[in-house]
Amino acid sequence: MTTKKKATKKKANKKMVKTVKTALDSQIVHLKKMPADGEIPAQALGILKVLKANGSKMGASALVAKLQGQIETKQSLKVIWSFYRARLRGDGYIEIEGA
Repeated sequence: MTTKKKATKKKANKKMVKTVKTALDSQIVHLKKMPADGEIPAQALGILKVLKANGSKMGASALVAKLQGQIETKQSLKVIWSFYRARLRGDGYIEIEGA
């Protein structure tokens, strides 16, 4: 009787991380408008400010990298981007090409 090796959690996580990196690398984020004061949370505003400072258009992976030092958080910057991405897109602040 032969037994199949099951993928370990570590290997499965590595595959997932590669998929996420690929998805981030293919997305281009465009700034469409800036919010009024107090309209959105500070972390979301930080994302928009980074976009504005970098020409209003950049890759999602580059955006996440540039957030370092711009947003105060205990969570990873990818988690912050993932959390606010849908809200910023839905409210018309950003447009994502390749999503």
